[in-house]
Amino acid sequence: MQPAAFARSNPWGTVMDNTNIWELPFGAPAELELHTEWGSLSLVPVEAGRQPRLELTRGTAENIAVHVEKNGNTVRVALEPQRNFHWFGGWECRATLYVPLDVRAHLQTNAGSVNVRDFEGCELGVKANAGKIELEHVHGLLHLAADAGSVQGRDVGGYLDVETQAGSVRLEITELQAGEHRIRAAMGSVRVELAKGLDVCVDTHTSLGSVHNNYPSHQAAPARLLLSTEMGSLRVDEGRMARSPARPAAAAHHAPAESRPQPPAEKPADPELERILKMVEAGELSAKEADDLLQALGRA
Repeated sequence: MQPAAFARSNPWGTVMDNTNIWELPFGAPAELELHTEWGSLSLVPVEAGRQPRLELTRGTAENIAVHVEKNGNTVRVALEPQRNFHWFGGWECRATLYVPLDVRAHLQTNAGSVNVRDFEGCELGVKANAGKIELEHVHGLLHLAADAGSVQGRDVGGYLDVETQAGSVRLEITELQAGEHRIRAAMGSVRVELAKGLDVCVDTHTSLGSVHNNYPSHQAAPARLLLSTEMGSLRVDEGRMARSPARPAAAAHHAPAESRPQPPAEKPADPELERILKMVEAGELSAKEADDLLQALGRA
């Protein structure tokens, strides 16, 4: 059982008796802004009867300076290397933030990973310059961006705006609000699994790559999912999970089956193109080298 905590003040916020725990003094609504240069971040719901807080692992607390301040309703957190920090040595930066379910959070890391799980009704913005973004059981207003890295999600839904510059997107979507949703990759692959029974219009586009859409697409559906990549593959499948009855979708499309819009025809597979795209994703070819090679092969 964790010992009772007492607070002592510092210029940046409140530190509990454990030197690796910081109180997060949220107002209503709870708003969070966090920035870190690198590390592994986890965002989870605060337990019933407990205070919102930031916890660092013991090894992290020795190397990282934590700054917490409140500006209006926004709690701002910065994780910075200590002055005596050195890169060559056993170091880690692992932080867990315990926050309300309906938090409005904006997280940014230059290099590292962000893991978010078990949220409903949140507003979440995550930017990773180089790293991985992972979501599990998260529904809300979701803006996710990775410059060089991947975005992965299991049981996600609500409103989606997802983008990677050089990396992959893998999402299992179980619910979509009415409106337009965007998932795009400048250079990389996009794979989406949609829960059974979603009333959605799936619109796919790739400038250079393959498209496989195996999900029933309804042109007049209230939710529109736009998937695109400049150089890479797109794949849409029907997932194993059914739409959650707790999150009802809009009324089903009742047009006769023969009059329903059909999914876009798949582009034929091109083994040479697929091999080149895999080499680009693996870093074996640059975008320019791939373009030159494709032109030489008559594919561009």
